[in-house]
Amino acid sequence: MSEEIPIQVPENINAPVEILSEAQKIKKGICPSCDGSLVFQEGCKVCYSCGWGGCE
Repeated sequence: MSEEIPIQVPENINAPVEILSEAQKIKKGICPSCDGSLVFQEGCKVCYSCGWGGCE
């Protein structure tokens, strides 16, 4: 007979996924188009993953 191994389940497994507006994503450095990372280049936030760009 095999021994039972306890499984650890993360406490937040049923936590709702945070839904961010486009402005919130941009503020956090997340591309609003593809969820990639935004970088600040020449006064604009740019996503190298999909080409999205937004100047302030």
